[in-house]
Amino acid sequence: MTNKRVCVCVCVCVVDLVVAESSETLLEAYERRVAMYKSTSCCDFCLRMVVSSWSDKVKQDMHTLVNDKGIQTTVILYSLCC
Repeated sequence: MTNKRVCVCVCVCVVDLVVAESSETLLEAYERRVAMYKSTSCCDFCLRMVVSSWSDKVKQDMHTLVNDKGIQTTVILYSLCC
């Protein structure tokens, strides 16, 4: 039997929810989480935004997050929006 080396490559992608604190906008929460992952993560990451209220500012932030930052999924908390 010959000696063969085996290389194992594992691809990991972290999927996390971004929840804005009461004092920050969705865009600020996104930037905070991206900075955290870029400084500590050694794998890919994907972020999902949690929308807990709706206003013109949230609408603007969501437009920027989807069109410029690449956010593709959201979690909408209807119980907190009403």
